[in-house]
Amino acid sequence: MMFRSLLITLLATVSIANAQSQKTGEFILKATPTEVLGAEANNFQENIGIDESITWEVYVPDNYNAQNPSGVMVYAGAPNIVRAPAGWMSVMKDKNLIWIAARKSGNGASIHQKELLAMMSVPMIEQHYQINKDRIYITGDGRTASRTALQYPDMFDGGILMG
Repeated sequence: MMFRSLLITLLATVSIANAQSQKTGEFILKATPTEVLGAEANNFQENIGIDESITWEVYVPDNYNAQNPSGVMVYAGAPNIVRAPAGWMSVMKDKNLIWIAARKSGNGASIHQKELLAMMSVPMIEQHYQINKDRIYITGDGRTASRTALQYPDMFDGGILMG
């Protein structure tokens, strides 16, 4: 009987934690490269500190459903604060896409740091949401987005490159 109670409590706790991580709307996520990439973060130490706190601006449509995993639109080369361009939120909702942009990847960052932050956006969102891995796209600063897509061709399925 004790085991059954413990199991029910554990399942309820996991369900509550999962429901809380399924936040929708516009919000900020925060993590270090180590938290996002694990031991692989060590491969990128020359571009960003493995324990440096990174923030991402995220938009998850209110119709998000884990049973119908969303695609992801990564915005590359974002300045310190960035929002999706006007009208994009409704498109994200209509096309079942999560929008994510890493801060601190604007003009002051090296191209290698910008690429790394854009790439990290995908595993970052995967920690919180079910995504459709066949629908991962990149947009934003044309130079950063195109270089990131070329650097990580197995990650991105397409892009919208802007100048």
